[in-house]
Amino acid sequence: MTASTAPLRSDATRTIPAIPANPLPPGWRPYPAWAQPARNGRAVHRAGDATTLVSMQCFARTQRRMLHAADPDPRANVTLARMVGLTYTANALNMTLPAGSAVSVAYTVKWLREWGSTNAAAVFTVVASGALSSATFFHSPWPPGRPQRRTPRPICS
Repeated sequence: MTASTAPLRSDATRTIPAIPANPLPPGWRPYPAWAQPARNGRAVHRAGDATTLVSMQCFARTQRRMLHAADPDPRANVTLARMVGLTYTANALNMTLPAGSAVSVAYTVKWLREWGSTNAAAVFTVVASGALSSATFFHSPWPPGRPQRRTPRPICS
């Protein structure tokens, strides 16, 4: 007998038990309610988009204030709309290009110089606003809630 003409074995004809549609006990969910994307996905995206818009707007305002603090010359009158556009473009360069942070800084300084700022004021604007943004990030209460107090450990015990 060859393999193609061999009779079927009896265990090959057994039926596989049906898997229940919901194997969890009644009332249980595989994920918490806030993690179900069908219900809350759009709201989470909208909140994230709004947060991004506010963050970029605030960073552009910070850069504009730093520019006016460093160079009060009216020739360097950069509108908020221009600064927001520059902030979005510099952020896109930073996120997409290799060595994007260096390209982003050079791009920002170039455009601030094009709009009438001095070289020193443009560099100060980029460095000071970046330092202020980093300091704000490190002092933010994340995760939200009451901060944990730690007792300092002695150097030598």
